[in-house]
Amino acid sequence: MKKNDLIQVNLYKHLIKKAKELGISAPASHPMLFNVTEETSKHYQALYLNQRGSTGKLLGRPGKELCKNCFSFHINELKEIDKKGDLNFGKKLEECFQQYVQEMLNHLLKIKGYSDISVRCERADTGNYHMPDFRLVRENDGKILAYFEFKSIFRPFLSISKKVDSNYKCYSHSLTLDIGSNEEKQKLKEQRVLVEGVLAANIVDYVYWYDIPCVKGVFSISSSSVYNLMDTQQIYTRKETDGDYNDKGTKVGSIDKIYIPLVQMNDIKNLLIKYITLAIAP
Repeated sequence: MKKNDLIQVNLYKHLIKKAKELGISAPASHPMLFNVTEETSKHYQALYLNQRGSTGKLLGRPGKELCKNCFSFHINELKEIDKKGDLNFGKKLEECFQQYVQEMLNHLLKIKGYSDISVRCERADTGNYHMPDFRLVRENDGKILAYFEFKSIFRPFLSISKKVDSNYKCYSHSLTLDIGSNEEKQKLKEQRVLVEGVLAANIVDYVYWYDIPCVKGVFSISSSSVYNLMDTQQIYTRKETDGDYNDKGTKVGSIDKIYIPLVQMNDIKNLLIKYITLAIAP
């Protein structure tokens, strides 16, 4: 491990290593995707860790060639909405992350001397697609430890400060959540009812796999914080595209969004610590 490497960045390296082993690659991907460099820890420290919990003015973009290349690529490679393609890619990412979480938790439990405890990460939405995507189960006694909804963001919203809010930065507010007036809204609405109702006694997080040129990692936020943002943040409506409709002309894409602030989120280190603590509790 290099002196300037952060634990969080090294944990992320394990995730992208697994993604590469599984042959996962994103369409029209930036050359920096799944690519951790010597600068990654510096940007993680400056843009995330040093500003974590901040409610004031955030630092600007890191600048120089990194921003120049990012801007050039994402402007020239405008994303075309392909709902079917996005779903297939998303499924691969979900399977990768599911394996990663389970393997990492059991590895850490063993290191900490709890080799008699094992955790299983499994789909929680089988038969009810309004449930969070995954749940963690302690295999020893079948106790459900936590639930989480999984998201992935690999493209920054470069003009967010001009189009949404002047206080937003592309690195800090590109973690989107769809709350549009279509089926996605109904799913999120029903999921909130479940989380605040029958799952109210459980820990539920929204977990993001986030990889843009400057900030890379896994970040999470509690469901209560997400729902507070849904109630208080001004909704941004993006332009519709052909990909928002299926072959039958039915709208399937969500265009209404809110943005989760990176600096108000926890990172992978804290998330794993929380899950380990739950696993070893009586």
